[in-house]
This record gives sequence, C-alpha cells and structure tokens, in this order.
Amino acid sequence: MQEIDAKFFSTAAPEDLFSTRTHLELSADAGRIGLWHWDAQNNKLFWNNQQHRLYGIEPGSFAGTIEAFQAFVLPEDLAQINDNAEQNNGTGSDYQYHFRIQRPDGEVRRMLARSRTAYGSNGVLQHISGINIDITDEYAAQQLREQNEKALIELANAMPQLVWIANSEGKITYYNNRVSEFYGVELDEHGNWKWQMLIHPQDQKETEEAWMRAVRSCSLYEKEHRIQMKDGGYRWFLSRAVPQYDAAGKAVKWFGTAIDIHAQKEATAVVQASEERYQNFMQRSSEGIWRFELEQPIDKHWPVADQIAHMYRYAYLAECNDAMARMYGYTSAQELVGIRLPDFFPPDPDSEAYFTYFIQNGYQAHNIESKELDKEGKLHYFRNNLVGIEQDGMLLRAWGTQLDITEQKQNEHKIRESEEAFRSFSNNIQNLAWISDGNGVVEWVNQRWIDYTGFTLADVWQGARDKVHHPDHLERVNLFLKEAWKKPEPFELLFPIRRYDGVYQWFLTRCEPVLDGQGNITRWIGTNTNIDAQIKTQEKLQKSEELFRTFSDNLQNLAWMADDEGWIWWYNQRWYDYTGTTLEEMQGWGWEKVHHPDHIERVVAFVKQAWNRPEPWELTFPL
Repeated sequence: MQEIDAKFFSTAAPEDLFSTRTHLELSADAGRIGLWHWDAQNNKLFWNNQQHRLYGIEPGSFAGTIEAFQAFVLPEDLAQINDNAEQNNGTGSDYQYHFRIQRPDGEVRRMLARSRTAYGSNGVLQHISGINIDITDEYAAQQLREQNEKALIELANAMPQLVWIANSEGKITYYNNRVSEFYGVELDEHGNWKWQMLIHPQDQKETEEAWMRAVRSCSLYEKEHRIQMKDGGYRWFLSRAVPQYDAAGKAVKWFGTAIDIHAQKEATAVVQASEERYQNFMQRSSEGIWRFELEQPIDKHWPVADQIAHMYRYAYLAECNDAMARMYGYTSAQELVGIRLPDFFPPDPDSEAYFTYFIQNGYQAHNIESKELDKEGKLHYFRNNLVGIEQDGMLLRAWGTQLDITEQKQNEHKIRESEEAFRSFSNNIQNLAWISDGNGVVEWVNQRWIDYTGFTLADVWQGARDKVHHPDHLERVNLFLKEAWKKPEPFELLFPIRRYDGVYQWFLTRCEPVLDGQGNITRWIGTNTNIDAQIKTQEKLQKSEELFRTFSDNLQNLAWMADDEGWIWWYNQRWYDYTGTTLEEMQGWGWEKVHHPDHIERVVAFVKQAWNRPEPWELTFPL
C-alpha cells in the first residue's frame, strides 16, 4: 500500500488528488486506511475521506495545513514525529512511527504512520506521501498480552520450586529464576536449556527415557531424581510436567515443576531404618497448584477479622490441577473447581491463624503449614506457598502451591516415638550399649552398662573407661581402637570387661560408624555382648554345624535355601554333583541355566508368584 499511495501522489497534480474516488481511494476505504499528501513547496496537506474519518471529522472539513494536523497530535507525541522527519531529512527513504491523536469528541486514538519523502534534483524537499492506520485496539491487545506474560513470569518466580516450560519436542525453553540455584545450567546455540548435565549420572538415563516417553505419548511426566546444586552437591527432586494441547488435540507445550523432596527422602529413610537404601522405600509425593477468586474484592485496609470473614463468604476455588484434586481424594480438578473456601478450611483457631498470617504478611506466605480434611474426612497436613494479587489496594485473588507433607509429619511423629522407644529399649536390653563422637569420646551409655560396671557416664569422662578393661588386654584394646576410630568401617573386638564386683567376663564389642553426606564419621554406636556362655558352647555349635553339613551333603535329594525375595544363596553338595555347577554360577537366579528350555518360562513365572505367597508350594520340572 505504501508503494501504491506514493506512486499515486507523485504522479497526480495536487489539486486533482482527491477530486474523484479512484481505485486507490476505494481500496483505502475498504482497508480503513487514511491517505495523505503534503506539498512541501506550497504547504498544502491533502487528506482522503478515510483520513478524515480516522480523525473524527467530516470529509472535506480539514484545513489542509501542517499546523491543522499538528493540532490533532498529543503534545508528548509531536516531538517524536518531528524527530522522525528530521532523521529522514534528505534521505528520500520510507519510515514508520506511532503517535496518538485526540479527536474533536475527546477520544484518543493511536495511529500507525508510514510515509515516503521525495526530493528534487536540487535536493530540496518536494512532497511527503503517506498512510495512517488506526491501531488503537491492536495496540491495547498487545499491551494486555504483555501484562499477562509478565504476571505469569512473576507468579512463576514467586513459586518456591523450579518452574519450566518445554516445546512440543521436549526441549526446555524457559526456567524461572530458581534456575540460579542449580549448577552450570546454560543455553545451547538454539536458545534451549541444556539440563541433562544436572542429573546425577545414576539417574540420567532413566530420567531422559521417562521424559521422552511422556513427550511421545503426550502423557503426564513424573520422575524422582537427584539434581546437582550450585554448591556441587546433589539433592532429590520430584519433577512433574503436563502437556498443553491445541484445538486438534496435539501437545504444543509442556509446563513443569521440580520440587525439592530431599528432606522427605531423608525422613522416610530414618523411619524405615535403611541408611544405605532409603530412596528405594521413599513414597512419591506431588504438588498442587491452585487459584482462589473473590466474588467481591477485599480492601486491604479493613481489619483482619473483617477480611477473614469476607474470604469465607466470597472466596471459591476457580482453578487447580489434578494433583491437588488427588490430595483431597478426588480424581480430577473439575471435581474441586467451584468449591467454597470453608469446605477446605472449616472456621477454627488454626484456620484463623493461617489467614491472619497471610494478611499481616502482605498477602503472601511461604512454607506455611495447614491442616485440612479430604472428602472422606481424613486429616492431611500441607506445606503451602501463596501470594495474593492486588489492584488499587484491593485483594482480587490468590495463587498458591501446596505439598502434602502428611507422611513427613507422621514420620516426624514416628521419629519422636522411635527416640522414646530407643531410650526405653536401650536401657532394658541385655547388651551394654554406648555412643561416642567421631573420635571415640563416649557421649552416652545405657543403664545396663552402668549397672554392670558400677560406673556412671560422669565416671567415664573422668577416666573410668580404662578401669573397666583387664590390665592384660588394655594396651591391645587401645592400640586397636586408635586405628579403628580413623576408618569409616564397622569393626568387632573381643576383650574382657570388669564387672562392678571385680569379676571379668568376656564380651564381644561391635561398633558401627555414623557418617554424614560427605562420608565423614560423626559418631560411633557400640554394643558389648556377654559371650562367656557362648564360648563354653562353641564346641557344641561347631559339632552341630558339621553334622548339618554332613547330613545335607549326603541327602539323596537336591536341596537349596533362598532369602525372602527368592535369591538362592545355598545349595547342598548333591546339587553341585548332579548339575556340575558351582555356587558362583547358581546363586540368585543362576538356576535357570540348568532348566529345560521348554519349561523355563513356566517355571520362572510360577516361582515369581510363589515367592510372594507365605505358603508351601510344589512344582514338577526336568533338570
């Protein structure tokens, strides 16, 4: 259009430019485009009819001067127009700019101007031709989109977890500012984030495979894995993502989060007393995302009690994800949307304290805990992060995330019970028990140790530990312990301990180190077991073991023993003689090698089910 109008204005005589409705005029009217031409030599400005309508005046009523045009332009935008004209002075080039006008009725509109200058052979400006397009509505829509995108980024940055967005191919295109907490995340040459290097080497393959499966199937992604932090250490995270679909049902984008579940991992490990393999017993957790709307906004200057009452009356759940629904015993978010605030937080002192903190903290709260009921009336504990959205001093809505920490709370309760049980148990066991620091300095002894030796913990600190050792063994024991305290390894030691009445009895001492995350020894846990009676019966035990071996190895039957997971760890000699194998070949599931190929699939399927049933079983097959 710019080239067309420029040609038109450059070939037509000024007095004939708008005398007839030319094809160009009709096209401009159809496209709601204003055409103008300024004769610089005579200072005459010509407008077409559409240009008049854009400026809110009747066709033919424009005065036809630059001054008349400038009277429409807002003063703060007039300088921009003059600057554009000055920058293009003498170039004869096309240029484009925005400015605002005020119509006679007071309405302000935004115009997009495109123009071209023409100079004579002497370099003197002859005329400028151009078009105006009203872009008021388009500009407002663009501003709204930018505001929404800004609000989304602000919300993402307010969330305590890592928030990320991926494209349809599974490549990460956005991280919120939590990415700074992780080690060495960087962009590739295409502007996508390279995240694979953050995953612990032992988790990397499974994580990548799980993510690509979700991308290919457009299904929910959820994976627990270890991620390297800025300090170089690793922490456990739960990563989850859901796809966004277009009208055709195709996934075009993914929205995901990574939640730090390291503390929950460790808490579960303590409760299950599995210091080395706690991650295998950790139950999965998930996070909920929600939005509460107020049917009537809240004035932030109201008293706190009035604000809380207003929330209970006008707040409802407008949006949430399925993860939140599952926390309350529902299957989908749609079952929760529309539920009123009192259904989540029945009015009580705990709920009042929760909302009071939220209000007094400026409509935001981080890691605040709540107690809520699911649809079955079961109590749940949640850790919440929420932020209120204000406008002109009014609270309109609140966004938040929540994590179900019921299991963690139960674990903490169990830990407290476990500690109480430990104190009760340790003081009543038959063994002598003690705990020392990483250097072997005793910090605690049980009541049995005190009763047996006649010394208290205070006596131990005063040197009584050496007094309980037999003089003939003291040097040997101290030399052994001096080296043992340096190694993060369990050890055993046999030596006599003096009883309160002066009698020495033989004890087997067992010590286990407690290590921190870097493998440093933080303390030792030790027990002393009285084995006087065991030593006396050791010969009988040895004879019994020899008898068992003789009996089992001479059975006519093949015999074996397995643990509770079906791992076979012992065979009698009859088995080896018959199969011609060794324990190294047969242990675990090695026995499959000696089964007939036609029967192996049936046998394996049967025994895998049999291991899970606490009952005897029989099976016939060829070997």
